[in-house]
Amino acid sequence: MDIKVVYALRDRQWFISLNAPEVCTLEQALILSKVLNHVAPQDRSQLSFGINGRVKPSMTLLREGDRVEVYRPRLVNPKEQRRQQV
Repeated sequence: MDIKVVYALRDRQWFISLNAPEVCTLEQALILSKVLNHVAPQDRSQLSFGINGRVKPSMTLLREGDRVEVYRPRLVNPKEQRRQQV
């Protein structure tokens, strides 16, 4: 099945297309994509993961066309960021 794995930093993005096995979890897709190789081991515990914009557990089964996303922690509260921009 065809899926996408995406991960973005401020200055770099990864968009990886995978032909995953028919039965594949979110965690397996991350391993197959090797996208976490770009994350320092000590920072991995701060990441969360999702499918098509919704946070999901790592054992969630994927479906054809899913977009697996790696979420970084927010550095600034969005409300505070808006206040600073005004």
